[in-house]
Amino acid sequence: MNHRIILRHTSFLAVAAGLIFAFQNCSNSVGFDGSGSFVSKLEEAELPSGTDPVAVNPPDEGDDEDTDIDYDHEGRKIAFSCTTGVKFGWDRAQLERARDLELRNRFGLLFKYDRPVRNVDVENVRGSVIIRNALKTERYDNVRGLVSYVRSLEVDKATNIDAGISSTASIKLGELRDVKAGYICASGHEIGQIRDLNGLYIKLRGRPAPLSGPTSPSQQPKATAREISNIRAAFASLYEIDVENVSDVNGELIVRNSNIRKLENFQGGLTLINSRVRELRNLQGVIRTKNSVIETEINVNARRIELR
Repeated sequence: MNHRIILRHTSFLAVAAGLIFAFQNCSNSVGFDGSGSFVSKLEEAELPSGTDPVAVNPPDEGDDEDTDIDYDHEGRKIAFSCTTGVKFGWDRAQLERARDLELRNRFGLLFKYDRPVRNVDVENVRGSVIIRNALKTERYDNVRGLVSYVRSLEVDKATNIDAGISSTASIKLGELRDVKAGYICASGHEIGQIRDLNGLYIKLRGRPAPLSGPTSPSQQPKATAREISNIRAAFASLYEIDVENVSDVNGELIVRNSNIRKLENFQGGLTLINSRVRELRNLQGVIRTKNSVIETEINVNARRIELR
């Protein structure tokens, strides 16, 4: 990244560094005083006597091989990455034997769950929430905190989130809606609806389905999403997802390794890399392309740039 870009993003990077530092402090901390901790007692109750609490934690997120570095519009690497935790996998049998988690109408500093949980129900929480390993999140609603982190095999609904960092990782993600955060990271293989997101950096990425039988990773079908709409971002990225409809986007959007059936009502900069759009409608701004195809254009007023 050259000096011009560094100067342009100095103020943002300062904010981002603070958010990342705070997130790492939250996700890596394990030494709590049980009597005064804001951490739920469910974790403590499940630990066998004499167990080292550090040993039972999953690897640190910084070791996640699925972390993906994005690129700017000229093809240069940028700092934002989205950690999905895909390499850790899910042990369904273990999760089905775990306890349920109900967290409602709570106020605190940090609610952190490293141990497996089965069914998750979260509502009206003020404070950072970190759920590392869940079977199914039936409801995750009205959370206000520095960090909102949910990693669950299935997420029915995650709504009304206001955080510095919001990360929702799953295989089946039914609905992600009404999220406002500096960083927004969401991933899934089977995605229903993602809408009403407002953030500085937003990354939506597909993830592989659990392998079954002799199927190799290269044979796995690409992730799909029904709708991604009403996105407001300084920078947004869509990676390895085939989407039925992308609409009402304001800001910068990079689409990589993806197919979009219909993209409409866009204002800002659109970059397509190794991607295909069947119908592009109502766009004002800039279109940058590399190894990409737009089949049909309707009411498009854009400056064109072909990336090398």
